Parts: sequence; C-alpha cells; structure tokens
Amino acid sequence: MNTESFTELREKKQEMIQALRDGVPDGYYAIERKGSDISFIRITTIKNRRKKTGEIIYSQYPEGSWKIQTKHGDSLILRIVILPNGRWRYFCHSGVVQDLLSDLMAIVANWQDATQRYASELGKCGRCSADLTDAESRRLGVGPECVKHWPWVYDLAELRDEM
Repeated sequence: MNTESFTELREKKQEMIQALRDGVPDGYYAIERKGSDISFIRITTIKNRRKKTGEIIYSQYPEGSWKIQTKHGDSLILRIVILPNGRWRYFCHSGVVQDLLSDLMAIVANWQDATQRYASELGKCGRCSADLTDAESRRLGVGPECVKHWPWVYDLAELRDEM
C-alpha cells in the first residue's frame, strides 16, 4: 500500500468514527453493492453493564467500542472493532475491510434508508432483527417495542408513503 492510499484510508477511518459518534444508532443495515449483491451489517456499541441491574458484563473491549459485524443467514461474523481511542481491530483480510469501509460510508450517508432496506429485504426489525409480524411493523421497518426507541421511523414512513 503506497503512502497516499494509506493516508486516504486513515482519513476515511477518522471520518467514520466521527460519523458514528454523531448519530448512527446501533442496528442492522443493508447496503447494495455493485451488481445485485447486498451486504447486511450490524453495528453495536459495547456496553459493559446491564441496563436494568447495572451488573458488570465481561467484555474484552472497553465500553464505548463499536462492533461491526456482517450477517450471513442467522450468523453474525465479527469483522471490525473500533476502540474509543480511535484504534481499529480487524478480523478479516484487507479486501473485506475495503468493502466494509465503503458499506459503512454508505450507512453513514443514509442510515435510515439502510435500516429500512434491511427490514424490507429480510422482514426483520432494523433495530433488533426480530421478525416483523404485522403490516405496520413492516411499513415502519421496526417492531412495536423498538419503535419506542426510534420514533423517527414514523416520519420516514410518512415521507416514503407520500412519494
């Protein structure tokens, strides 16, 4: 890798970290790649305490790290962990990393559509990946429990319906 492409990659990674911090929520996303290939991605923020009890959960990564996983059928494969200090840990070869960076940039550019695409492609909630069982949940792209956490989906669905 030449110095120019290394610098470009480092800049892309810093943009990605800032965009994740600025508001891409934990969830499931679908991005269409060249051709008809669709990439299914899960982004989660590592939390080392249970929400309700405050119980400490063991994790080998510090709280606030992001896990980037790809979804293949019912399996999730860990691909990248982004640590709070900005360092990246890779669990795949460089070709997959390049594809994931492109996918992540597409998610950052329009994560609402990417989560809706996930829901429409798989019939699963874009927040938790549970099956969407009724027409309203499929229209919104999230289930009845998750819509409480993502109230913006009503506005997005209304905009889509008007188009």
